[in-house]
Amino acid sequence: MSEPQVATMSRTPDASETPKAPARKASLWHIPMLGLALLLAGAGAFWWWMRPAPTIQYLTQKVTRGPIVRAVTATGAVNPFIVVQVGTYVSGVVQARFCDYNTEVKKGQICAKIDPGCTSQLLNKTAPIWRPRKPNW
Repeated sequence: MSEPQVATMSRTPDASETPKAPARKASLWHIPMLGLALLLAGAGAFWWWMRPAPTIQYLTQKVTRGPIVRAVTATGAVNPFIVVQVGTYVSGVVQARFCDYNTEVKKGQICAKIDPGCTSQLLNKTAPIWRPRKPNW
């Protein structure tokens, strides 16, 4: 037995018609998820700033006499924290010394007195160079 054949008509699309994609429902699931993420981030930030500061606890004990428990041994040179080079603007023979090596000095403190004889001789020698000359009119 043979099955009856049914004639089908097929329609060819016109050039003006473009095939359309199947209609898709707008998916809006990302909007509530974004809102939930922002809410959780805000709650975390609020908790972070409002948490109490950790308390510092010290262990104290009364001072007593007892045996030495630990000893420290070290070798090497002891170096200063700051080394300052001290110089003078004037040279000459030192007449009196008021500071010794490693003496702590303060601003304006006099450490040495220079013999004024050498300085005054040098000044007298160079004075004519520095004096303005008078014109010969």
